[in-house]
Amino acid sequence: MQQADPKPAEQPEPKPAAAVPADPKPAPAPQKEEVSAKGKKLLLAGRENAPEDAFVAERLKALGFNVTMMIDREFKAAETKGYDLIYISQTMNSKFLKDGVMKDVAIPTVYVKNHGMFYLGLSSIEDGASVANIKSIAIKDPAHKVAEGFSGTVDVYKETNSKIGISYGLPGKEAKIIATIPGTRRRRPFIITIKARRPITGMLSKRGYRSST
Repeated sequence: MQQADPKPAEQPEPKPAAAVPADPKPAPAPQKEEVSAKGKKLLLAGRENAPEDAFVAERLKALGFNVTMMIDREFKAAETKGYDLIYISQTMNSKFLKDGVMKDVAIPTVYVKNHGMFYLGLSSIEDGASVANIKSIAIKDPAHKVAEGFSGTVDVYKETNSKIGISYGLPGKEAKIIATIPGTRRRRPFIITIKARRPITGMLSKRGYRSST
């Protein structure tokens, strides 16, 4: 009697290939926290009862700063402790800065008095560092945050005359120039962020950056 051929062994059904996961999306770059003036303590140093300083103080208060005004003759490095920002007014007598009082102050400082930069070795010029009959600055680095989106030539005064001018400094090669006086490459006015680790004269400074206006 002829035997039937044996049934072929059943083959397992192939399993579907596992799905290849899509490339994960790169994590978004962390957003830098905006710096706010609200509640920040600001020390404004200048001449006693100077009306222009009172005007500036009100503008700074409107931005959110808690402003303390100090007479220039009472200004000492020890008095700056606890402040978030220091504003050296144009009205300050330069003799109170001449000994480099600010060289050991590690607080962001705005110098409207150009002599302050010179006494710290951050500018190579002391006297005659201003230009009169001018009301504009030229933005050189519009991408910088300090430029606030401005570009080209920007008016900073509504009017000008022979007694109204803009002070400037001549910083070293490491300086980050944001704006200059229009029509010149040498004069650096108004908005300057200066890296102070290598001052021009070699004077040591604890601060990383200083600004001049």
